[in-house]
Formats: sequence, C-alpha cells, structure tokens
Amino acid sequence: MGSATIKEAATLVFSTIGRDEAARRCIRSFRNLYPDTTIVVGDQNRQSREMRSFYDEQRVDVVWLPSDCGLAHARNAAFERVSTPYVILADDDFVFTEASDFAVALTIMDNETDLGVLGGRINDILAKQDGSTSMRLRRWEKFFAHIEGTKTLITIPIDYLPAKTRVIHNNTIYLCDMTANWGIWRKKIFSSDIRWDN
Repeated sequence: MGSATIKEAATLVFSTIGRDEAARRCIRSFRNLYPDTTIVVGDQNRQSREMRSFYDEQRVDVVWLPSDCGLAHARNAAFERVSTPYVILADDDFVFTEASDFAVALTIMDNETDLGVLGGRINDILAKQDGSTSMRLRRWEKFFAHIEGTKTLITIPIDYLPAKTRVIHNNTIYLCDMTANWGIWRKKIFSSDIRWDN
C-alpha cells in the first residue's frame, strides 16, 4: 500500500494542549512521510496567529476547542471530522520516522475485519546527561479480567499469560484487550454510543 493509498485509507488524529512545538514537530514528521494524508488536530489552546498560520501551511484540519476541555472531548471532536475508514491515533509529542510505515498495518486491518484496533510500537527517546540519546520500547498491551461476583475489572499484562497470536502476511500480531492509545483504529467502531468518556 503506497502513500497515495494511505491517503485514501487513513487520517492522522491527535489532541494537543500547551505543547505547540511538539505538535508542530509531530505534524512535520508525519508530512515528511505522508505529504497528502489528512491530519485532524483537536486543539485545546487559545487560538494564536502563529498556530493558525502553521495549520494552514501544513493543510491541517484543526478543531479549535475550549481551553483545557479534556483529551476525551478533543478526540471525540476530531474523530467526527474523519471521513476515511481508518484513524491513525497519536499523541502530539510523537515523531514519525521511516519506521512509521502504515502500509502493512492497513493491509492487516483490511484483511482481518474482526480487529477494531491494531496497536503500534512506541519507542521513547531518552536524553542522557552526556547529550546522547537512547531508545526504550514502551509496552502497554493487556488483557481484561472480570473478578466473578464483583464489579471489578483488572488488567493483566500479556506477558503474564500464554500468548494469543496470529500470523498475517509474515507479521505476528499479539491479540489483547487493551493497547496504548496509539495505533490504527477502525473508524466504524465509533458511533454516537461508543466514544471516549467525556
């Protein structure tokens, strides 16, 4: 799946507040890889001439929201603007690199229609005192478990239980109930009844 196809298939969505420089860096890094793919930002900051100009220059569909209205409200508002079948959900401090290739993920989602979300790998870049950097893989995949006879729902890291895997196009995916708020989301799983909790 090439860049032109990704443009038709997916929209990048994120919320931002108080981190204009991070949001600009995120958008620029994504645009370097996917120059024509739609970006929708739920911006909770006061509107500034500088950011309005930047969004216009980068062809970003911005949803201006009340200051500090909340992540859930901002994501819900941004999702309403999406017209593609998939959403690439990110945070405003993400930096996309050559490793951020969504073609395989979108092919998996196209072929595995029972998947609602395909979580992505997050590498945190850590600054060291000597000025160098290192990377650390962030893991957050979990199973839900209901404690019978209670209203308690617990989460269990997937590494604590036997793996549930599926091999698709030579890629192993790990099935779980929860992943970090990052990945490819099937737009149709959201409706007026299914939203982030405001």
